[in-house]
Amino acid sequence: MVPNVFNFFGYKVPLYGVMVSLGIIAFVITTFIILEKIEKLPKKICNRLYLISGVGLIILAVSAFIFNSIFHSIEEGKIVIGGITWLGGVVGVFIVMPILIHKFIPGSKGNELYYLSLLMPGIIIGHSLGRVGCFFGGCCYGQVTDSIFGVIYPFGSLAAQKFPGLDGRSLPVLPTQLFEACFELLLYVFLLINHKRFKKYNVEIYAIVYSIFRFILEFFRADDRGSTFTIVSPAQFLSIILIVCGILTILTRKNIIFHKLYNKLEQWKNEPQDNLTNEIANPISLLEELARLNKENIITDEEFENKKKDILSRL
Repeated sequence: MVPNVFNFFGYKVPLYGVMVSLGIIAFVITTFIILEKIEKLPKKICNRLYLISGVGLIILAVSAFIFNSIFHSIEEGKIVIGGITWLGGVVGVFIVMPILIHKFIPGSKGNELYYLSLLMPGIIIGHSLGRVGCFFGGCCYGQVTDSIFGVIYPFGSLAAQKFPGLDGRSLPVLPTQLFEACFELLLYVFLLINHKRFKKYNVEIYAIVYSIFRFILEFFRADDRGSTFTIVSPAQFLSIILIVCGILTILTRKNIIFHKLYNKLEQWKNEPQDNLTNEIANPISLLEELARLNKENIITDEEFENKKKDILSRL
């Protein structure tokens, strides 16, 4: 554990905060590259996605705080306020962000998950760096181990308080924070390499793949994470929910189940969207954007032709 990195005018700067800040910077850079350099979305859409991302960060923090408080309240049998849990924040983001995108991103009706998926690589690398911050801060540690991966935390750390060893230091524990950071780094690289192939399904991929990994990792965690009314940990409980929702979402988007919902989404895609025409004043730019969406298989040929006819009829 290295809680502080240096003194800044007498103030000790915590490495946890440094890594979280680097995570936010990595999110911004990754999102900028995907939106403006790879996808080449119109500037107004990019700006709105940046703004929504900022709101999403607040939603993430609030939701993480609420879920963590609930889980610890269950454990203690009384109201306990404080702390954050990552998956609790993810659940909040996955619920609220599509609504914000639907409301404020022109032309997004029926394609909300596509735009949210474009933000996922940035979220993943941001959390990966944040987990390194957890390692430096001494939270989210693992079980006692005699393997080569064992890490000894110093006196006063959370691990040392739970697993006291020699000289007040902790017994060797698994650095589960680093395991998670490495996994998310690999997932981040995978999604970037396969961007064209999987970009429409980044949300579902993360919900399923990360949740499976996190469910397994929970068996090796030893820190206090609260409790549920079940035999699984809070993170495992939320992981199960995300896995199920991810699978159901894929099946719905493939029109295998929930046909009425699928038809509604398709109806939204085919509806004339006045706000899109208003937001992108140049009809040529609008047609180019629709052509790009069609080329990337985000909208079908039929949807492209319907929207093209609607735009031309307004000229």
